[in-house]
Amino acid sequence: MRPDEIGAAITLLGRAIRNELPDEATGEECRLAQEFGFAPLLFFRRRGRLPEPFATSLRGVYRARSQRMMPMGFALKEVEGVLDGAGVRYLPIKGAALLKMATYPDQALRAMCDLDFWVHPDDCGKAANQLKSSGWRVQQAIRNE
Repeated sequence: MRPDEIGAAITLLGRAIRNELPDEATGEECRLAQEFGFAPLLFFRRRGRLPEPFATSLRGVYRARSQRMMPMGFALKEVEGVLDGAGVRYLPIKGAALLKMATYPDQALRAMCDLDFWVHPDDCGKAANQLKSSGWRVQQAIRNE
């Protein structure tokens, strides 16, 4: 990976995030998006305006990410239901919060593999117990004094 490739990828990513891409994609842009992990975003922004064979490749990456992320949205709602039902004070943070706030226009654009929550210190034990009894695995319960 050359420094000029990193700079080009950062520039391309910024333009894709701001939706400021030129009309036509180049093979080099598609290669950079795949190599640097933002192929789903490039596909989302350029639907129907990608050269082959990149269109097929990026479509596959986009669909695979979308299928992996779909259960996360359902899981977020389920966990929030458990916590709400127990009267736990919490906030989703990181990826879950960004999905909830609709920061990303499509769930395939935000990869994540877990759900993170800030839980009020007085409710940590209650939250952990309720989640475990509902079949969830709690990786970390930290109480800050």
